[in-house]
Order: sequence, then structure tokens, then C-alpha cells
Amino acid sequence: MPLCCGIDVSFHILKVPFFSLCMLRMILLFIQKYVCCSDKSAVKSMTFYGGHEGSSVYVPGRDDSVDEIMREWEHKFCTYSEASIFITTFNVNGKMAPYSLTKWLHYDGRPPDFYVIGLQEMDLSTQAFFYDVSSRHDEWVRTISRSLPFSKRYTLVETVRLVGIMLVVFRRTDSQIHVPQSSVHSARIPTGIQLISRMGNKGGVAISMQMNDSRVCFVNSHMAAGNEELDKRNQDYREISQMRFEATNKSLFDHDVIFWLGDLNYRLETQNGFTNDDVRRLCSSPKTFRDMIAFDTLKQQQRSNQVFVGFNEPDVLNFRPSYKYDPGTSQWDSSEKSRCPAWCDRILWWCEAGDQVVQTLYDSVDEVTLSDHKPVRAVFQLTVRKVDKKKVKRIHEEAIREADKRANEALPQIWLSDSEVDFGDVYFFESSVRTITVKNTGKSKVSFSFIALPNRPTISDSWLSVTPPSAHLKVGASCLLSLQNEGESPTQALSPFVPVPVAMYRLVESLRQHGVDKIRFDDVSSHLEFIALRNALDYHPSSNLFEVCKSPFNMFNALLRLIDSFREEVIPRNMQAECLNAIGDAVRCWTCVQKFPRENRNVFEYYVHFTRELLERNADARTQLQVMADIAFKSGQLEDKKQERALRLQFLETVVAFPKEVCVGDDCAELITF
Repeated sequence: MPLCCGIDVSFHILKVPFFSLCMLRMILLFIQKYVCCSDKSAVKSMTFYGGHEGSSVYVPGRDDSVDEIMREWEHKFCTYSEASIFITTFNVNGKMAPYSLTKWLHYDGRPPDFYVIGLQEMDLSTQAFFYDVSSRHDEWVRTISRSLPFSKRYTLVETVRLVGIMLVVFRRTDSQIHVPQSSVHSARIPTGIQLISRMGNKGGVAISMQMNDSRVCFVNSHMAAGNEELDKRNQDYREISQMRFEATNKSLFDHDVIFWLGDLNYRLETQNGFTNDDVRRLCSSPKTFRDMIAFDTLKQQQRSNQVFVGFNEPDVLNFRPSYKYDPGTSQWDSSEKSRCPAWCDRILWWCEAGDQVVQTLYDSVDEVTLSDHKPVRAVFQLTVRKVDKKKVKRIHEEAIREADKRANEALPQIWLSDSEVDFGDVYFFESSVRTITVKNTGKSKVSFSFIALPNRPTISDSWLSVTPPSAHLKVGASCLLSLQNEGESPTQALSPFVPVPVAMYRLVESLRQHGVDKIRFDDVSSHLEFIALRNALDYHPSSNLFEVCKSPFNMFNALLRLIDSFREEVIPRNMQAECLNAIGDAVRCWTCVQKFPRENRNVFEYYVHFTRELLERNADARTQLQVMADIAFKSGQLEDKKQERALRLQFLETVVAFPKEVCVGDDCAELITF
């Protein structure tokens, strides 16, 4: 896995398939090479200035040493303006949009150039979860638009949504900050296992745009909930930070400035010596609530370089925890769960050196009682640049001469804190993270980025992620690389000698005996229960699975995770088109199934039989059919067209409604169609 400009990285990996029945020990060997940045085409491009390939205009990315000098000299060909940006985040807990949101969106100050609004749990309906369709999206956009101060002076720039996570940007029509429409792009990424129910309610969305000649990115995320899910939240951050904008192939960190907002769900450290009542009392008092930030796990994880490295936020928060309240009040949660207060909702920012960001407001709005969260908002003054294209050509020529001079004086050099990274024993669906420090020990700036090996589309297999994928380092500066194994390698191949995999059989039979009719599909999946269940399947073949997993929903979720992790599709890829062409004719559908390899046929028929029983015994099970069909075809949800997903659903419905014995048995007398 080579890095351009100064580092060459090779991964030596021992990788074996597993459903944690096998364990994986991966050793990554980092080989350090000190080389000059001679491959100009491979260098990470900077994020401002105009121009096109092949023109005489300066185009960043052709020569990193010239880029460095152009950044140093940008005051010679750039003018600067101040952009005011109002950013706010609100977990609305599935509530309908009220008519007005003026208490939330108004503040004492000049109307900002931009409003950036992020919502979480905007829509908790089944349609939003499974079909990525929301009837509430437009309603919320209209409500926000009419609630802005001088609402007719603001126009919509862009909006993007992932299930219940929504991000919308408005621009004041008389703003002097120009945003070319061609520069506006959006992206989204789900996190965790996108299988069922609220598993699809987490992830991130982003909007990228150009303000004058500065590239700015806004990210809205909703991360894993629960005090015990700290590692999962960290994993969510790393997954979201890998997001790229398809139209430009730019990453988040290819921007000059990133504003990251959302329900990050980081809680207060529970081992703090305080009871729940103590925390509530301390968080209620104007004299003591600020002191509780010492137990904030986001701050702790930042200090240990686990997440949001290089991001900024005030050390002390001057507003009470934004979660959890009784809806309609400003009183702490009085439900049976009695959630402990926490600063779940946050707004952070990251900027390249030289980009000026000043935060002038950071508070919550206690008067808004719509949800069990309080909205959090911030106002920023951002210095954006405007390039004088006439001047930049002359300065560029001078920069080339200066770069040649500097190249003769110093070569880039870097230092790695470790030459080898060992993930140890890695288990299925349990991520592992290791970090490496990269430091610039030379006399000139160093830029590095991971690039894919020849004939490979990405820098690594999908189970390994690297954050950040690129960076610029000043002389003496350092950067922390996070290497994360996702724990999602495929399990063993289907065996022709065993009717169905043992783990699948145990899960299905346990559900049949104890819980098919008790599955509540609106429950929230517990990662800890999944780990306990996985360990029981691995190491205790005779154990009662319901002794370690009390929730039928979590067991059902584990079953789908297992099937989704099979190395091969349950419905063979070379048979999928024929299966879909047979939709509406049960005999033809089952005839296709009989052409499957024996091991695939056994698993599919067992899967269909379980699905039929699930529908008979659980009235809510039909909401799961689309996901179960997607898993049988081993196909994604978000990236596939709705029509393709609908066809897969129809195929599963056909074989479930008409048993094989009726359609292809000895007594099958006629063609069954519908």
C-alpha cells in the first residue's frame, strides 16, 4: 500500500475466513522510504484556486512543492472576506415539524450569510428505514425556511438525507459570499450493519461547496447510542470520516474547513464516583454544570487521539447537557430508564493551517421542548479567500523558481512511530484499532496520501480503513494514523457436506423454540449482546443461546448478520437474473432454485422455511421481508435502484407463499401463476 511523497507502505497480512470460528492475526509491516516528491500526478491536490488541466492557469496538485509556496504566498494574489455561518443540530425524536421554529433559529445578531441545519431522527417510520423514503423531509425544509429571520432573503443551497438524518444549507440572497452551484455536492454513508430496524438509523451525510475560492464541508452524523457503545461510536466516526463525494472523488479532508455537527451520542463517564441523582443535581446547577465536562467521553477520546483528531471545540461548554429530557419540558428524563444527562449534541470544526475560523456563539436552546434533546447551535466567522487570476499566473512562475531552489536544499523526511502493527486476535464484527504517528523530521513540508496498488481499485480490502487517508505536515509537525479492522471478513464458504451451517441452524432453532412470535422489530440492537451470542456459538456448542441473549430481536439480528457475511451469495450470482425473470410464476421460481448448487439450495430452502414460519407467527414480520430478500441476493440497499430491490422482494414473496412441495413435487398438476 504505497503512499505518495515520502512513504511506502506494504501490508503483510495473514487473513483467513471466519465467523469467529477462526481468529485472524494480521501483521502490517510499514516500510519507510525517504524519497523526493517527483511523481507530480500522484500528489494530493489542494482545495482552492481555479483552473483546468492543460491550461496555463496554476492548477494545484501538479507539484506539491509549488503548492506549498503558493500557500505561503497566497496573500500576494488573494483577497479575503468574512462569511458568517449559523450552524445548528437537533435530534427531533421522530416528531412532526411544528409550524414555526423561530425560538430555535433566531439569535441576537446580524442575519448570517449561511444557515446550516442538521436533524437526526427526523423520520422513524418503516418507510424511511427500509425504503429510504420520507414524507417528512419536505415538510421540515418548508418549516425551517419560513422560520429563518427575513425568510424571503434566504434561498436553499442544498439538502441531503439518509433515513432520518438530514442536512440543509441556506444562503442569504444578498450575501457577498459566492457559491457556484457547480461546486455543490452531497454524500452520505450508513454506519454499522445496515440490516434491520434501527440499525439503519445511524450514519452521516455531508455537503461540500465552494465559498468564493475556499472549499467548505458540512457533516451531520448520528452515532451509536448507549453508555456501553463507546467503541462503536468511535468506529462510526472512522467510517463517516472515510466518506467521499462521488462527483469529485474528494474526501472530507480535501477541504479547507470541515464543520461536523450532530447527535454524536458521547456520554459522561460512568465510573466517576457520582450516582445518577448526583449527576442530575450537578448538571442542573448554574454553578456546577460546567465542571461535569471533565467526565465527557468525547473530550477524553479526543485527548487520547482516538477520534476527531485536530478538530476544535471550546474546552468548557457554557450550556447544560442537551440530553435527556421529558418531551414538552426542560426536566431530566423521568422514565423507567432514567437516562443520565449528557452533552450528546455537538458542533466541532477542523481547518487547514492558515484558514481562520472564529466561533462567536455556542449554546443550546432550553425553551425548545419538542424532543427529548435540546437543539445546539453555534455561529462562526470564517475567513474565505478570493483568487485574483491575473496575479496568480505571475506568482506561480515565481513559485516554480523558488521551489527549484528549495529542492536543492532539502529532501522530505518522515519518521514512523512503529514499523509493525499487530492487531492481535480479531473477532467477527468486533473492530480493532491501532495507531501510528507520522512526523515530519525534515526541513521542508511533507504531504502524503495512500494510493492504490496497480490493478486495485482501493488502497486496501474493505475490512481495513485508514484515517486520515492523506495529510500535509509542516516541518516538525506530526499526524496520527488510525488503522481499523472492521471485523467484517466473510465467513467460511458453504459446505456441501453439511445441510446448513451449524451457527445458522442453532440460531434458527433457538428462535423457533423460544422467540419467533416475541421478536419486536422496533427494538434497538445491542452490540454487547451480539458479542456474547457470537462467543456462545464459537466456544459453547451445547449452550442455550437464550441464556446469553435475552432479546429475540438481537438473535434475529445475529442470524441476518451471519447470512449476510457468507462468502458466497445464498442465491448464486449466475442464477440471480434467471430467478428475477421468473417472478410471478411459482413453478419457474422453484425450478430455478433446483438448479442451485446443493449447498446453496439447502441454505435457501431452510431460509425460506424459516421466513414462512416467521410470517405465520409474527404479525410484524412482513416489514422485514425487503431486507431478508436483499440478504439472500447479497445485495446492498442504498446503492441499488428501488426497482431492483422490489424484484428481489417479489421473488422471496413468491417462494414463501408457494411451498416447493406444491410447485415441483410429484403431485404438482398445474402451473401456478399470479
